[in-house]
Parts: sequence; C-alpha cells; structure tokens
Amino acid sequence: MTMQNKQYWVFAFLFFLPIGMASNALTAQEFIEARAGDFDGDGDRDAADLDMLTLSGNLMVGYQVLKAEQAKFDLSDDGFVNYVDMAWWLSMGTLTFKNGVWILGPSTVMGDVDLDGDVDRTDRDTISGNIFDPSKKNPKTGSGRYSDGDVDGSGEVNLADLGIYERARDFFND
Repeated sequence: MTMQNKQYWVFAFLFFLPIGMASNALTAQEFIEARAGDFDGDGDRDAADLDMLTLSGNLMVGYQVLKAEQAKFDLSDDGFVNYVDMAWWLSMGTLTFKNGVWILGPSTVMGDVDLDGDVDRTDRDTISGNIFDPSKKNPKTGSGRYSDGDVDGSGEVNLADLGIYERARDFFND
C-alpha cells in the first residue's frame, strides 16, 4: 500500500464513521477526546465510568497519581486525581452508541446523579435515599459511587451532596 493510499484510508476511517445526529454530530477529534473518560473500556462514557472515577479514591481530598492504572483517571493531566477530574468528566457529557450512531449526551454538573442533563427531583430522591448509608461505600477505598449520590466524590453520601444538589437545582431553575 502506498503512502497516498494509507492517507485516504485514514481519511475514510475518520470521516465516514457514523458519529452523532444533526445537533450532536462530532468531528473526528471531538470523538477521540470524548472517549477519554471511558474508564471501563466498553466504548462509551456512562455512569459506570463515572462510578469508577469516584470509587478510585476520595476526590475531595484528591490523590497523587503514583501508579500507571491511576493515570487514566487524571483527566486534567495535573498529576492528581480529584474533583477537578470529575468536573471535567461531567462537562464532556455521556457518549453512547445506539443504532449504529455515536450520540453525545448533554454536559452536566455535579448534582445531576442520573446524568440526564438536568438537576431535578429524581436526583434529589437518589441522594436522600442513600444519605449516610454505609453500604454505599467501597470498603477498600472508602469511596462512594456518583450514581448513588456521592456527587462531591468525598467517599460517602452526606449533607454536602444534598447541598451541591440544591445549588445546582437553583442554577438550572433560574
């Protein structure tokens, strides 16, 4: 294969992928960047990936990246995994593959527990239902899951998470 043929193949691969629909269409570069938060390697960015990030350690305190497997969680590339990385993940939105098309979900903020792009009663009910529940904590790392309501990454669902929800809800409802 000549160099010229290889270039056309790369062009075809990058630009003829079915990526998004109308308002959610992604460029090839955006597609590559969006895959950065796919921690479980299943090809999308979803709640399971965000839970892996929050379960990796206390994100309010943060931790220094010392092992190669921790580097994937350092989305801000500053040598530390903390709430900044979670905020980055949330700002990028979800990425799912449905019916042969990559769909970029809405970016969101801390407090949107179900990752549907808004902060509403469903999110509050999840946080309230799990508040101070020790079973929602990873015994190995002392960390909680975002999908259970640990929206600040502190390791447990508590009143601080409810406070973040309240501020985010007020922002969305203004």
